[in-house]
Amino acid sequence: MDSDSPYAILRVEKVKSYAALAAMANHWFRLNPTPNADSSRSHLNKTLIGDNNIVSKIKTRLDEHGIKKLRKNGVLALEFVLTFSPEFVFQNDKREYRSDANKRVSQWAKQSLAWAKSAYGENLISAVIHLDESTPHIHLCVLPLKPKKGGKYGLCARDITGGKVKLQAMQDSYHNELKGLGLQRGKKRARCKHQTIKDYHNAVQTSLIYIKQAGLSHPESIGKVNPYMYAIDKLKTHYEKKITESRTKSTSIIKQLLEIIHQMKRKLNNESVKARNRRI
Repeated sequence: MDSDSPYAILRVEKVKSYAALAAMANHWFRLNPTPNADSSRSHLNKTLIGDNNIVSKIKTRLDEHGIKKLRKNGVLALEFVLTFSPEFVFQNDKREYRSDANKRVSQWAKQSLAWAKSAYGENLISAVIHLDESTPHIHLCVLPLKPKKGGKYGLCARDITGGKVKLQAMQDSYHNELKGLGLQRGKKRARCKHQTIKDYHNAVQTSLIYIKQAGLSHPESIGKVNPYMYAIDKLKTHYEKKITESRTKSTSIIKQLLEIIHQMKRKLNNESVKARNRRI
């Protein structure tokens, strides 16, 4: 497959408390402010499995399986993010959509959900697709239930994410489901660090400071799919323009200096000629 082909992307994080689970659900269902999303497009988001009562649903499932007490620092649930690199739907760096972008997203979502159902079955508690951010993505909440001896159950995230072998197998499995769409798998054993939501928001706040200093409009007043990325692009263009203007100004000054030097040379030459004439 071409190295320039878009990638299928899968990330998974551990959720270790009901408070973290509630925060996750609030983000999914836009119950809290989401600065990196375009609120005018939030109606396009869809709940694919379950509903927004994720906490109560997980408590009910644990109660049904006789799990009354959680292990200290144990993993309560797993949050997956399924997505793809932007070139899957954008045809150029200006982020202009491909003519078949909607069809691509629809097929990707259908096959991603089919993979999740096959992989996690009834432990797939909830699934949501977000279309109000820069790149479409699906969130999954998986309850790591594991049968134990004597008909009992426990929570064991290690069975899903324990070690490189399991994580690589998970990535292979997801890619195999999507490779027919032209999505390639990420490089194995590549040392890439995922940017956390906290890192993202810190970067956004830093960019807003520079945007304000440059006298540009605040991204919330710009009706774009991803206002922050748009504002950052605008900031980049602003400084590129400034650099060009600086170069133009510098060139003008240099020309003026050269003209002054030429004038001085002509004046000095004239003085030399006059001096020689006087001596003669």
